[in-house]
Amino acid sequence: MEIQVLVSKKGTKVVTANQLHRALRLVDYKYNSDTQKWLNDLYSFNDGVRQPIELQDFSKRTFQYAKMQDYYLSIELAILITLRSNSPVKQFYAKYLTAISNIPQDKVKTNNRTNNTQKVSTNPVLLNKAASLPKGIQLGLW
Repeated sequence: MEIQVLVSKKGTKVVTANQLHRALRLVDYKYNSDTQKWLNDLYSFNDGVRQPIELQDFSKRTFQYAKMQDYYLSIELAILITLRSNSPVKQFYAKYLTAISNIPQDKVKTNNRTNNTQKVSTNPVLLNKAASLPKGIQLGLW
């Protein structure tokens, strides 16, 4: 399963908690408890060991009619969550997310007509066995 990377107008790359949970092949009925554990746990970020901060590392994703909470997670937080999970595919997705976070902004193509962005890299080492990069959606969140 591919994880869709969303890009804000400011260039912030995020993934949704729901897609990350499904990609890691975690049990569906534990989604709510897993996301609460993810957002209240301590992680080793680049700026120190701390809990995720709202609107810096994650934000709520709101729907008009939703039964469960969904969140936008920064790529850095998604990597840390992936490495800490009990998933059998965590190594693949950790490498995949790391490759996406290392793609420079000048390698991102934008289609102004549809407002979709597609990340393109010519460096095969960056991709590290990731077949193709997902298309992102331009959002006005931050």
